[in-house]
Amino acid sequence: MRENAAALLPEEAAETEARGRRGAGASGSLPPSSVTVIVEPVLVPMRPATRPAADSFEVFFAEQYTNLLRAMYLVTGNRHEAEEVTQDAFVRALERWERVRRADNRAGYLYRIALNLYRSKLRRVARSARKTLKPVPEPDPFEAADDRDAVGRAMDTLPAGQREALVLVEWAGMTDEEASEILGISAVTVRVRRYRARANMRPVLERAQREDAQP
Repeated sequence: MRENAAALLPEEAAETEARGRRGAGASGSLPPSSVTVIVEPVLVPMRPATRPAADSFEVFFAEQYTNLLRAMYLVTGNRHEAEEVTQDAFVRALERWERVRRADNRAGYLYRIALNLYRSKLRRVARSARKTLKPVPEPDPFEAADDRDAVGRAMDTLPAGQREALVLVEWAGMTDEEASEILGISAVTVRVRRYRARANMRPVLERAQREDAQP
């Protein structure tokens, strides 16, 4: 029996050898050409872009710069002076940012800084003028390059106090009470100055309208 079992037919021997090769292939290593390596992509989480906080100086600067610059131009009547005062005001605001940030009216605090800087500059100019026998005013290149509109010409005729009250309330959108805190006067005085400013501006504006109506 043992010899009969060992004596396999050629077909059976071939099948046995094939099974042996398949078993060796399953348990052994495959040639490199038949190995497929799958690499899973590594997902790195994207960091969100950092944005300045809502109460940061950067946001405050972006929101208020243009408004303050326009207001100071109406107050000073000179673009170069307006830019200088505006930039100096923001430097002062940055230096005392914690105080400005805690203020109930940040914009009002900023306007007060700008007006104080401009008034200080006017006092320095006045002192220098008194020491000069024949002061020669510097030409304004902006006025020479671009004609002022009727409102600008009308505001040039106003005293500084009336012009400041009018700009803060009529243009900057403040209340008389808010403007009074910035200007250091009562709210009633702010209203009186605005009324007088309008009355002083009316003839200039009416004359400009008549000139524009002429052919």
